[in-house]
Amino acid sequence: MLFQSFRHATIALLAAATLGLSLTGCIGSKITLANYDKIETGVSGLKVEKVKELLGEPTEQNSGSLGVGGVGISGRTMTWKDGDRSITIIFLNDQAMTKTQNGL
Repeated sequence: MLFQSFRHATIALLAAATLGLSLTGCIGSKITLANYDKIETGVSGLKVEKVKELLGEPTEQNSGSLGVGGVGISGRTMTWKDGDRSITIIFLNDQAMTKTQNGL
C-alpha cells in the first residue's frame, strides 16, 4: 500500500513538473501574434533595430547586397523561433518589407 501511494505521488509530481516546463516556454516569449501584428511592412516598415527591440535577437539570419551604378541595395532575412512558432521578416535597406508567421 505504501509503495502504491509513493508511486501515485511520484507520477503526480512528474506530471506537474512536465506541465510547468511546457508552460514556461509560452510565458515571456516574444514570438506572439500580438508582436507580429505590431510589425509594419512596406513603405512605412519598421527598421531592423525597432524589430529587434520588439522580438529580441533573431535565431537565424541571412544577408546580401548589390551595388549598381553607385546605388546600393542590401537585403536581410531574419527569423525568430520559439518551438513551433516563428516570425520571418525580409528587410531591404534595413526596412521591413514582408513578414510571415507560423504557428501563432
